[in-house]
Amino acid sequence: MDGGDLALIIIGSIIVAVVVFLLCRELMCWYYKINKLVGLMEKQNKLLTQLLIHHGVEVAEESDDSEEEAENGEIDEAEDDDDEDAGEDEEEDE
Repeated sequence: MDGGDLALIIIGSIIVAVVVFLLCRELMCWYYKINKLVGLMEKQNKLLTQLLIHHGVEVAEESDDSEEEAENGEIDEAEDDDDEDAGEDEEEDE
């Protein structure tokens, strides 16, 4: 076996491994209905956004950085501000 045969075996093995990985991934996504769940969640987000807009609530634009914002605590700070405002409203009612 020379160097050329060894290189073909390695490249072939990598290609086969990638194909097997992709097939297994697709099978797992199908079995656990992940693709369907993602589609339903996206539809749910659109409907919730429409509902918020209908009720006059200001909605932030959709972004792919939402995970980063959650990790940085930016989303939690906005929720905390709303909780503080609600507490002030309750005090005023008394």
